[in-house]
This record gives sequence, structure tokens and C-alpha cells, in this order.
Amino acid sequence: MTCPHCQARLLRKERPGSTCSRCQRAFALDPTVHGRGMNDLRIRRRARQVTQDGRLKVTVTQFWYLTHTGNHYTAARLPSGKPRRYVWLLVAPVVVGIIAGTIALPLQPGLKWWLAAMACLFVCGMATKAQDSYTPARPAWASIEPSYASFRAMMRGRWTQVYGALPAGIVDDELYVAPARPAIVPRAALLCSDRAVVAFLSVNGLPRRLEMTVAPTVDELPADVPVVVLHDASAQGALLALETRATLPGRVVVDAGLSVRTARDRRLVRRLSEPSGVSSDSLRTAVGLPLTLADWLADGWWYPVAAVPPARLVTVVERAVERAVEQGRLVGDPQHRRAATTGFMTWPAAPGAADTKGRTTP
Repeated sequence: MTCPHCQARLLRKERPGSTCSRCQRAFALDPTVHGRGMNDLRIRRRARQVTQDGRLKVTVTQFWYLTHTGNHYTAARLPSGKPRRYVWLLVAPVVVGIIAGTIALPLQPGLKWWLAAMACLFVCGMATKAQDSYTPARPAWASIEPSYASFRAMMRGRWTQVYGALPAGIVDDELYVAPARPAIVPRAALLCSDRAVVAFLSVNGLPRRLEMTVAPTVDELPADVPVVVLHDASAQGALLALETRATLPGRVVVDAGLSVRTARDRRLVRRLSEPSGVSSDSLRTAVGLPLTLADWLADGWWYPVAAVPPARLVTVVERAVERAVEQGRLVGDPQHRRAATTGFMTWPAAPGAADTKGRTTP
């Protein structure tokens, strides 16, 4: 690895105790200790990239998603073939039948036993082949390298010990305390339950700049303001905007959540939890997802909105809030309501068309 201080190329024996043998200065991360890709130069470079040279502040959780070195996952697999015990349970009576049938043949004893042995060897060979073709069931599985616990321990432990603080622009979302809400009437409200994303928006001053309130649940939303919904690409997230509209009838609700198609196309981090508890049929009928994606989300697969590049996330929230405020202004305009009632300046919806009004995706 390269020393982050003197830029010397160091072999493993030349960096005992995470200390450079050339300049005698300690460094935080060693790939042989902390895992592939975990070194000071890469972490600094990624911190500069995701924070745009300090123009943005990014949480540790976001930084973990944007710095991970591996995202491994595999779908569930059903068993195929016959397990070993069933194969040999079938073989045993076949072998007995072969021996008995061969003995009953009107042949010389030596020939009888030779034919019986050949038949038994053939049957056993076929059984062995059938046994080798068996593949057991395998549950779905996903992992991220390094794990969040390991990455946080590196940043809060070794990194802060060596450099005294987290990389420039990185904020610990688990320790971050949002400032008190300003005593103003908000223009809009943002519904988001992801703590890392809420901390990210707050530490970058978006609630104050956009004059919005951020709430983790529908019950904490202020009254009589448009609502922007920000969520993961998950089964619950796919239904969140619909549920919010049902809970707040007559309120403008803009869905700014991460769509599964967008996350998949951009190859964001893929995660797996317990089965979602949401049926595939609900996702297909309510959200209009195709069968494969609906089944996939229902099985517990999801993409975290915190993995969206920070600059892109800021842009999405800004656009969604402005759209919500504009829609709220139009809904509150008596002339616009009267025109909408008579059909003036409105387009008839196609029969059965899905309502995509206000849809914004990262």
C-alpha cells in the first residue's frame, strides 16, 4: 500500500503496527487488517468526491454506502433432484430384485452371478449420478463489505484516533442532533423515516432554506401544507405515498421516493430484510409494478435511499418541494379550483391510467 503521508510504497513487513517504516508516521487503515479498499488515500479521495470538496456534509451511513467495496447477493433457490437418502432407498429394492431375478434364470451359476454383479454396478452408478445432480434449497442472501458495524468502528475508532476527527465533511448521523425548528410557518413538509437522510438534509440546511418541516411519521406532519414523501425502493416505500394520500385526503402529496427501476438501473446498494409483509398482488394492483418486481420487493429485497449520491438527493428534494408548493398554491386558488371543476385547462385522464402526478425519482 501507499503511505498517505510520504507516498512511499510499503510492503506488509514495512508497515508494522499501521506505521510507515520510512516516515515513522501512523496511518489509520491498512487493507490487510481492515479489508480490501480500506486505506487512508481512498477514504480521503471518496470523501472529497461525495462532499464535492466540502460543499456538502455527508453522514457516516451515506459514506458507508458510497465507499463499500462489495455488495454480494443471491436469490433463493428451490431444491432440485432427489436427496441422497431417497436415492438409496429406491436403489436397495431394485438391487434385491435384480439378484433374485438373476438367480431364477436357467443359466450356469457363474454366469448368473456375473450378470447380477454387472446389473447391480449399473444401477449403483446411475444412483450415484442422480445423487450428484441433487442441489439443496438455498435461502436468499445479501451482504455489504465492509459491514456497517465494521465501517463505523473504523471511522469512529482508528480514524479518529490517528487524525482526531472524521474525514472532512463527514458527520456521524447517530450522534447528530438537529437544531430546533425555526418559528416560521413552513411552506411544505417532508415525510422521511430514514435517520441518515434526515440528518443529511438538516446538517446541509435544507429545511431552513426550503422552509419545510421534516417528520418521520405521518402523525408528526404539520397541518395544511403540501407533503413530499421520500422513501427507500422497498415494498413499504412503494405504498407510502398512496397511504399518505389516504391518511391526508385533500392534501397535496408528491412522491419523491426512490423507485426500484431507478435504483436497479443505477446499480445502487441492494439489501435484503425479512419478507416485507406486503403481498405481491398489492404492489401490482396499487402501484402498478410488474410481476417480477412486485415479487422481488415482497420477498424483502430493497434499495436504500441513503445510497443515492448526496448531490443528486439534494436536487431531488429541492425539485419535489418546489413542485409540491406550486401544486398547493394551485389547489388553494379558487379560480383554479373552479376551472378544474368545469374541465377548463385540464386533460381527461385515460381510462385505467395510473396516477403519476407529482412523481419524482432520483
